[in-house]
Amino acid sequence: MKTYIARAASRIRAVAESFDRREALGKAMADYDLIFAKQMAAGDLRGARATLDKLVDMLDLGAAVRVDAASEPVEIIVTYEDRLNDRERA
Repeated sequence: MKTYIARAASRIRAVAESFDRREALGKAMADYDLIFAKQMAAGDLRGARATLDKLVDMLDLGAAVRVDAASEPVEIIVTYEDRLNDRERA
């Protein structure tokens, strides 16, 4: 049992050390983009909407932004990299 646990712990460490968050995010985004494109091509708007909602959730793009109505108009631009950097700092 101790040998099994030691081997499992070693594998977990190896996976954790080689994990690249940016690469994983890129792969997930590409997968969602492919699924979304296939759903749109098939006319599956309900499925495409669900896929888009999952992508928005994954990227945390649905967060509300408040702007004081009395203030000057503000243009807010947030890139995928900004979101990724925010998540890495958290």
